[in-house]
Amino acid sequence: MGIIGALLLGWFLGLFGFKGVVMAGMLQLFGIKISVLTYYFIFACLGVFTWVVRGISRLFRKPKAVELDINAKNFKEALEQVKEVLKK
Repeated sequence: MGIIGALLLGWFLGLFGFKGVVMAGMLQLFGIKISVLTYYFIFACLGVFTWVVRGISRLFRKPKAVELDINAKNFKEALEQVKEVLKK
């Protein structure tokens, strides 16, 4: 999603009055009065957070297994595919 996606989500939700709900909720829950700028900053921070989490999860993801359809006719093609995968 990233920063741009999160900001677009915040803008889209703001069209339906979500800004007011967040602002009133922050005031009631934490006693903090926030502005529209802070509302969008919260969504930008959420976008950065999701971007970082996705980046970290890609580091620990196992590579996908290569599935080959091997029979007598395409054995040479499959062998070439295996060689290409092993080169990477």
